[in-house]
Amino acid sequence: MSVRHRIGSRSAFATCVVSASVSLACWTASAASETALDAPVVTVTAGKPSEFVFTLSKASGLPGLVTFKVTNRGALTHAFSVAGATTRILRPGQSTLLTVSFDKPGTYEYRSSVQGQAAKGMKGRLVVVSGVPAAKPVPAPAPSVLPLADLAPATPAPVAPPVLEAPAMTPEPEPPPKVNQCGECHYD
Repeated sequence: MSVRHRIGSRSAFATCVVSASVSLACWTASAASETALDAPVVTVTAGKPSEFVFTLSKASGLPGLVTFKVTNRGALTHAFSVAGATTRILRPGQSTLLTVSFDKPGTYEYRSSVQGQAAKGMKGRLVVVSGVPAAKPVPAPAPSVLPLADLAPATPAPVAPPVLEAPAMTPEPEPPPKVNQCGECHYD
């Protein structure tokens, strides 16, 4: 015989809600990672063959979405920056990924964001041949209350409303004058 507690159904419902939330979060994360996986990976080596040089596996014919795998092979700290996106500062031997979305085709400058390194030659140019299509703008929601200018003027009713009149009041007839029968004090 199975005994079911009231808390059991609530617990089962809560478990379902949590499971659905976790599934949605995993799906969202996998969709985001698939977007990054669709981008080609360009290997960037910092500090080799000389300390103040970046070596890229590909620098032209790039699509609008690129993932850069940046590795510091030098003896100093380095960082990679392109199109406003920058890696963290990498110590010797460290690596990181940087996914960049280029809005339009063109030539973009890359450089070290560590002070003084770009001036020593740690910079270059890459060529993007196609931009990432811009997201479609989301239309603004319709206003829930229309401005007064958008309201149509009231139209007259096709039939005139009835005129309410007070019923005709007829005055009550005055009683006939009283006739004195036997004198002044007695009346009929």
